[in-house]
Amino acid sequence: YDDCAQTMGLRVDELVSYWHLRYPWSEPSQETVAEEIVERVIALIAEKGEALPGVRDAVLLCHKNYEHVALASSSSRQIIEAVLKRLDLRDQFEHIYSAENESFGKPHPGVYITTAASLGVKPEECVAFEDSFNGLLSAKAAKMLCVAVPDTHQKNEPRFVIADVKLDSLTDFSEETIAHVRELKK
Repeated sequence: YDDCAQTMGLRVDELVSYWHLRYPWSEPSQETVAEEIVERVIALIAEKGEALPGVRDAVLLCHKNYEHVALASSSSRQIIEAVLKRLDLRDQFEHIYSAENESFGKPHPGVYITTAASLGVKPEECVAFEDSFNGLLSAKAAKMLCVAVPDTHQKNEPRFVIADVKLDSLTDFSEETIAHVRELKK
């Protein structure tokens, strides 16, 4: 799992490049490997994809409390769409944006800055939800408040201390969490 944690939150092309630099190979090309990863992930999502506990309730709570709800991800648009279709959440997001359209993926803040601009809001008016440290860095670099919900293997990772709020699960996201985040914005 430690190997996976190093690249969690990166775009697939950046992930492939990361591993190619460490363990070079000649064939297949990096582009082919990235395409095969995306295809396999989409197939697994369609076959076995399940929402983490609390996802649907958290999205609905955001709708109730925030003017805009968007999705900004390092995943490819194809993977994002596959997940949203599998979980029947596509219509819950006003805007969906992939870092594949940016020069750099997370931890660069571009995906968050562009998403905020598309909503007509300043990044510092936004609250991001992140499960990876690279994503947390991206949100903080964009000057957003960030609610971190680390993967179970990273719950005790000390670097998550920079999150404005850290939850063990999305089932812990509540009106009280929102009130706390609003206080932080003041």
